[in-house]
Amino acid sequence: MYSSTFCAKIVRNKKTGIAYPKIDPIKMRYFVLKPYLTPTDWIQGGNILTCVAQAFGRVLSEDVVCSADIPPYTCAIRDGWAVNSKDDAHRRTSRGRSIENGSAPLQMHRLCANEAVWVNTGGALPVGADAVISSMNPWDDTAYQNEAGCGENVEFQGSEWKKGELILSKGTRIGAKESALLAEAKIEQVHCVRSPKIGIIATGTEIKGATAYSDDAFLRVSSNTVYLKALFENNGMRDIDCRIVQDDCQTIAGVMKELSAKCDVIVTVGGTGKGRADFIRCALSEAGGHEVEQPALESKMPAFVVGKFAGGCALMGLPGNPLGVIAIAQCVLLPQMRRAFCLPAAKYRYVSAKMSCDIDAGVNGRLCVSVSEHNGEIVADPIVKGTGQSKLFRCEMGVVELNGMGLTTDQTVPVQIFFN
Repeated sequence: MYSSTFCAKIVRNKKTGIAYPKIDPIKMRYFVLKPYLTPTDWIQGGNILTCVAQAFGRVLSEDVVCSADIPPYTCAIRDGWAVNSKDDAHRRTSRGRSIENGSAPLQMHRLCANEAVWVNTGGALPVGADAVISSMNPWDDTAYQNEAGCGENVEFQGSEWKKGELILSKGTRIGAKESALLAEAKIEQVHCVRSPKIGIIATGTEIKGATAYSDDAFLRVSSNTVYLKALFENNGMRDIDCRIVQDDCQTIAGVMKELSAKCDVIVTVGGTGKGRADFIRCALSEAGGHEVEQPALESKMPAFVVGKFAGGCALMGLPGNPLGVIAIAQCVLLPQMRRAFCLPAAKYRYVSAKMSCDIDAGVNGRLCVSVSEHNGEIVADPIVKGTGQSKLFRCEMGVVELNGMGLTTDQTVPVQIFFN
């Protein structure tokens, strides 16, 4: 997991004795995500029993065993004559009987000695038959007198799986072939990892809504909320409850408490700093939750809030600027949610780009960049920390890994493009 960095050392002028902060310009100016850890159980998934018809794309939370033999009866895999391979083929005759697919396979009338009965592909063999002599003509009076080996053109009952045998293991994602196998095994319901329920709270008295526009010049739309909702939906999450709440600790806490009772994850936007109008930490405590301690960072003020409620609901408080929302949601929140809810892995795209400026040595983490084309070349521009401009939504963005060695202008680097 990652958090943005801020590094300042206090130095003293030897001549004047005045103390002042010495700022590393790269760490201060550009948005770099530094490694840190959160508890593995911060976001917790859950299970659900669902019918197979609605389980497509889900991941099994329990092993599945066959509820019936596969195939459920001994059947023919070719049109032809059902016979007993031990009979005298030259004495074999047809009694004029045949078996229609889907009907009882002469259970009350066993195959007589030296008898041949016509069966169709997929049909059940009569009791006593162990082979099928392939033929395209049910009126051929000689084909059934050919020799046949035991099991020829036959699939015996339970030859693929026996009732009670393991058919699909826990952790398997149900796709088209798994759905077909479950249907063949007569499985009607399976235990799966359930999809998450997400609550999004956008705070700010200047926010009107996500889609409710206003003519008031001093009200804005929560484009961050629109972005997060679309991002979650694009990653297979559909149960999302979006709220717009004014900057009031009690009001925010009330909404948090309501959502924490029914959601797995609450994501807030705005109010994560230390200003007078930053209420997320206060509201979290008022709602009965607590802040999850993060390991020591270079910054004394983490870029986002990690919280937990007694009922198990997790909280992530994002800053109010688009850069923080995009980068932290992509690099911190989504990986945790994919792990907890077994969501499909994101198919990240990588591009090769040339750096637009130098990055000094000594910086580790992920540098957020915008990617664009200039004079036929792909260029990676580091994004200034604290950028709150909504024009970032029209940029193609990603991250460049920094290993402390630094980067130089025009150096070609791989950029992991954000999954949108």
